[in-house]
Amino acid sequence: MAQKRNTRLAGAVSSLAQKLGIKGVEEKTPEAVIGENRRMNMEIISCLKSIDFRRCAYRGTSDADSVEVLQKKTAAMVKILETANSVTDDISRINELLLYAARAFKAAVTDGDYNKAVWAKNALSEGILYLRDNVPDTDAEMRSHVINARAEYLQNYRRIIQLYEKVDHQKKTLEDFESRLSQLHAEYDPAKQRIKNINSTDEGRMMYGNLKLHENEPALLSDKEQDFLAFIRMTALQAHSIYVADANRLATRLQYEQSLSQAEDVRISLIKRPDVYNEKLTAEHAALLQEQVEEIARTIEEYAAYTDNLKAADAALKNLLKSAEARGLVTDTLRKSEMKEEENLLQDEAVRAGEEMARKADAADALKTRAREELEKAPEEETAREEEELLMPFNS
Repeated sequence: MAQKRNTRLAGAVSSLAQKLGIKGVEEKTPEAVIGENRRMNMEIISCLKSIDFRRCAYRGTSDADSVEVLQKKTAAMVKILETANSVTDDISRINELLLYAARAFKAAVTDGDYNKAVWAKNALSEGILYLRDNVPDTDAEMRSHVINARAEYLQNYRRIIQLYEKVDHQKKTLEDFESRLSQLHAEYDPAKQRIKNINSTDEGRMMYGNLKLHENEPALLSDKEQDFLAFIRMTALQAHSIYVADANRLATRLQYEQSLSQAEDVRISLIKRPDVYNEKLTAEHAALLQEQVEEIARTIEEYAAYTDNLKAADAALKNLLKSAEARGLVTDTLRKSEMKEEENLLQDEAVRAGEEMARKADAADALKTRAREELEKAPEEETAREEEELLMPFNS
């Protein structure tokens, strides 16, 4: 339905254009698109190559963003553009924004606008490395969406370059005001102190009173008094100049802070670079992610239920232990435990006593056996001795 409606709308617009004599915009041929991209590519390269880093006013704040480093990064970007494949997609808006960034970068480096140079360089790096390329094969509607998203992303870089250009100029203006104020104070502060010193003396107070008295009649003043009056008026003019310069400084400071705040808002939109995506894969990933989320939710619910049951059981146990029945049960258990312990002790004593009695009985049996053996051996020994005595005469 939508396709038919768009077709009818296109036909109506074409018919109206013919009636009004307006020529339609012809669609670019692939060859024309490639030629236009190549021409813009060369224009960007030419702009970057024309930067004179040796005579520029740019000064980095550290070794990481020095002039030498910036020159090397610029040469690397030029090399990428020179060796890049031909872009067949119509990226005219991206090319225009990158050319703007290249021109802004050149002007910032030449004039010494630090923040503008940094952000113009960032825009070029992002665009050349990630955005100035063909969109991977996809349908025409998705291709157009991706190219437009890239262009909008670089458009935010254009905004932030412009804002930081204001920041750099406002910062220089602030520095000029502060320098001017220092010069004014260097002249005004000693003059103010001199007036105070003169007014602190009697002669000075009399002279100052005479000045107030004859303020509108300078002819009645002495030469010294007239010189002092001129000095006071000159010092008053210096004080007024300080007041005006300080008011302008404060107003510029407010504008400076506002520009920084606006630039910070734009920086948020540059956090995520637009990427090419596939709707089918995105849908599959979303379904998988939803399934994981549901699984995690179920796990959390089960754990919550388990925790609730555990808490309920713990509370019930605590209540049970606090009851009279539980205290009686504990007392009875302890009493039985003590009785069992006493019974075990008595059993141990009985065992030890039995073992001692058995040991003594074994010892008595051993003594009886030994005595019996001694008695059996005695007659035999006596007989042998007697036989030995009888044989002695025959041995002599």
